[in-house]
Amino acid sequence: MPNYEDYLEHFFDNAEASIREGKGQELSDNLSHIAELIQELIDKETDSNGQFRSNYAFCRRQYIELYDTVLENGADEDLRTSIIDSISAIANYSRQANDLEAFDQLLNSITGCYVQSYPNPGFDDAVGNIFERFSHIQFGTTQTFEDVDSVDRLAKSQEIIDTLLQYYRELWRCSIENGCKESIKRLHHNLEDVRVFERAQYLPLGTPESEYNEDFLDQKQEIANTFRKRIQIQKFAGYSWGYNLYVKGIISEEEFIEELLQKYAEQNFSSISSLTETYFEIQSILGEVPYWEDWETSRQLQQSLGPVMTSMGANSWIPSFYLAFSLYLFDEDTQENFSNSTPEELPFPTGSRERIEINSLLDAIEEFEDDYPLDFLLDDQVDINERIEKLSDTLDRALSHAEKQDIMRVRNHPIESEYVDSWEKEVNDQFDSSCLLRQALKEIGLLKQKPFPPDLDGIKVSVGYPRKRNFVPEEAVHKSPTGNFRSILDSYREYVLRRLTLEEHTVDTVDELLDEIEDQVEKRRPSVILFRAGEHRRKLLEDDRFTHGSDFPNSHHTFLDTPVLTEATETYSALLLLENESHGVEFVEDDVVFNLEATPGEEAEVIDMPNKPLESIPYTNAPHDFVEMEVRLRGYIQSEELDGILFKMNTEETG
Repeated sequence: MPNYEDYLEHFFDNAEASIREGKGQELSDNLSHIAELIQELIDKETDSNGQFRSNYAFCRRQYIELYDTVLENGADEDLRTSIIDSISAIANYSRQANDLEAFDQLLNSITGCYVQSYPNPGFDDAVGNIFERFSHIQFGTTQTFEDVDSVDRLAKSQEIIDTLLQYYRELWRCSIENGCKESIKRLHHNLEDVRVFERAQYLPLGTPESEYNEDFLDQKQEIANTFRKRIQIQKFAGYSWGYNLYVKGIISEEEFIEELLQKYAEQNFSSISSLTETYFEIQSILGEVPYWEDWETSRQLQQSLGPVMTSMGANSWIPSFYLAFSLYLFDEDTQENFSNSTPEELPFPTGSRERIEINSLLDAIEEFEDDYPLDFLLDDQVDINERIEKLSDTLDRALSHAEKQDIMRVRNHPIESEYVDSWEKEVNDQFDSSCLLRQALKEIGLLKQKPFPPDLDGIKVSVGYPRKRNFVPEEAVHKSPTGNFRSILDSYREYVLRRLTLEEHTVDTVDELLDEIEDQVEKRRPSVILFRAGEHRRKLLEDDRFTHGSDFPNSHHTFLDTPVLTEATETYSALLLLENESHGVEFVEDDVVFNLEATPGEEAEVIDMPNKPLESIPYTNAPHDFVEMEVRLRGYIQSEELDGILFKMNTEETG
């Protein structure tokens, strides 16, 4: 196999020499040889499994270096055009061949040439050619998407479009940073009304069912909708970036910002409704970390060789632009329209994630009371504080509506079994690791485990009333069990103690307790002592009869050579367990002993239902806001003789 990089390097070197000598035809010839080699790599790529990835990266670097050489030698327009046209042609070939790696590196080359052009002579001419090439590549890319008729081809087309949009967003960033009006104009021209991504473009209206695959067309339309929204988000991000740089004083030209916002932003987002729609789609379309998070870092790296300072992140300037531009759009007609609208008619979504965001916007809008950065766009008679007050009222109405919708969504949603299962697992895990009484019973042989009989309901040991929200899915809310399960463990202890045969003693002080335990140790020879944590344990550690070390599992010390376990409980002060003929069984399935059964609060009547419409009842005031959680233990204990001695302080409830 030929060494392609050597051949490529040879022709790139020749191309550089022809640039320095001003020989346009020789440059074109060498670029043609390079294109032929890259085309040959692309043709072989289908069978090479990424073997030529490094060659594509090499070509990207060399193309940009060639372009730099042109810029260093007078920025001849014909030479620049030859390079851009050559890259564009081979990029189109890689697109047609579905070679994503080559396509990516070649678009990277064109974008890199654009970045290098500013602010060299002839920049405006270079902008025109570069955006024309992007437009040509875009036409072929979108045409392919429109024509695809299979799932596999659709997936490949989607990857190509993803890559194209990736470099468009880089052009947005650089165009804004450079304050280049021509670039902004060209970007809008390229991205206006991309027909193949329109709504309902692929709905088979009037087409016989036998001539289309409905699932495929639905998938294609869904992808088209996403791309359409991503283009709108790119514009939103570009306007926000310009606003951010203006607020920071990096862009000082009011005329540029005025044209960016009034000519373009207002054209694309002519109402608060359209602006709001795109703003709230950002996270759902792009995920948790939008691409503009690193724009500020990249800008600083390009302008300084020193350390990069941490600056206000996109989590601040994106919402700040949204609010600032909303205030600009919030004219008297919009104010009147919103004031006459019902909460349902306001253009704000009501999901859990959006509710949190609306609340944040309400807090953030106050920052404009003393300093509204877009004041120069407004007429002199506009009272910005009045707009802030009225927009705050609108956001407050939207938040209240979202909160009510969220409450009703939870109330009307069925309990999800996966969350009940998660709680059940957490209860059993805590039970297994935390209940030392149970561990002690197993260790001395009183409690054994057996397979779970399928028809066994178990014994109810506890009933709780957690909020239903714990068992209903919520967007952006991770449902990890966070309940306090100590009451369940206490209920288990009480259940066990009721079934054991115990001799109960009451004492007045911890010192008396220790003396009584000494008497019982000498008399009964218990297998283990369970001791209440807290003051009881501190007194035990100070006692001369206490020693460190124990062979008993989970015990780290002894009292008169008897293993001691300490646990946080109010069920007893001390419990001495004896070995005898009593026996108990736990029926276990997949390490689960406790079974949880959840019943909607309105069915279990956990609280009285107020005599009001459900929609008007505040959260936690309706039974629908709770779940009755019944905890059942699958097992039994059969006592045959004295099982232990239980001590309580006389100030404790003896029930």
